[in-house]
Amino acid sequence: AFVYTMVLLPALLALLPLPAPRVGAISRGSFPMENLLVSTGTFAVRHPYRVLLPVGLIVVLGVLGAMQTRFSHNGLRWFPEDDRVRLDAAEIDERLGGSVSVEVIVDAREPGGLYDPVVLEAIDEFIRRVEPLPVAPLKIGKSLSMLDILKETHLALNENREEMRRIPSDRALVAQELLLFENSGSEDTEEFVDTEYRRARISMRVPFVDALFYPKLISDIRTLAEKRLRPHVDFEITGLMTLLAQIMDAVIDSMLRSYIFALCVITPMMMFLVGSLRRGLVAMVPNLLPVLAVLGTAGWLGIAFDSTTMMLGAMVIGIAVDDTIHFMHKFHRYFDELGDVEAAICETLRTTGSALLFTTLVLATGFSVFLLGELSNLRIFGGLAAMATIVAF
Repeated sequence: AFVYTMVLLPALLALLPLPAPRVGAISRGSFPMENLLVSTGTFAVRHPYRVLLPVGLIVVLGVLGAMQTRFSHNGLRWFPEDDRVRLDAAEIDERLGGSVSVEVIVDAREPGGLYDPVVLEAIDEFIRRVEPLPVAPLKIGKSLSMLDILKETHLALNENREEMRRIPSDRALVAQELLLFENSGSEDTEEFVDTEYRRARISMRVPFVDALFYPKLISDIRTLAEKRLRPHVDFEITGLMTLLAQIMDAVIDSMLRSYIFALCVITPMMMFLVGSLRRGLVAMVPNLLPVLAVLGTAGWLGIAFDSTTMMLGAMVIGIAVDDTIHFMHKFHRYFDELGDVEAAICETLRTTGSALLFTTLVLATGFSVFLLGELSNLRIFGGLAAMATIVAF
């Protein structure tokens, strides 16, 4: 876009037959909004405290609102309540015990290690104790492992007596029953254990809820596994639930780093542009206020930041800096020529203000299109982005 604007646009204007401007047309103003913009600048210069005090109050409210911001990520909540995606996911959670998996991979450290009844009893004890761990809205709906196959086989070989639904106490018997099950033609064991009977997986199902509930459950599972499994086997926790939890941690961490990085890069650039340390620092103030406005509005309205809305901060800084650079570039030029703050500001608003105004209207209107979307995260994103562009202006 920058290259096209700097190269293609001048070439097109050179070919376009533009009429010569009338004498005095530029001095009277070429846009109808110029007088209003100039009046705004004059008011701000002559009555600075009438601007700064309300802005200070807004900053306080923004900070208080920002302190109430929270993070959340539940992709199903983005869909309307009657949408088939949301309804079907809820049905899967209800009937199948959950649509999100958490997998515990165990390694017995040697081939055939999973034939050892002591190891199998430790895994069985872990499964029994892990099922009561979750707290609402989380629950472990169903857990599957090679132990289910082994217990069912042992039950079938002992006249289906319910007390025989257990792990055989003899290593050789464990190996024989598993071999017998494999020879029956079933391939179910391949889903839960490798051919060497060294590595196996415990698959647990949990409902699809806010991803921020998952880290606590993963931590509890890891603590229990360290206590029950580690003396006998090595383990690793994986699965979709782990992935969602790690994604949210990474998103939150990268959001904070992107804000800090943007400020550390933009502030020196602003100082370099205006050629003054003081003016550069002053110019950064309006660049931070739109971000604070977004955070404060979200906090007061109870809007949680997710993977979509977290992008707003860095994006808003870019939009605000764009306005500031245009303003400060012209102001710096006119102030050096005129030597008067009010005159420089009025001339800046007269020449650049209209361009900033229409740019803001275009951006706000473009982002507002997202308000017509069905997904709630897009509507929130569009509304906050449109508001931020107006605040930046």
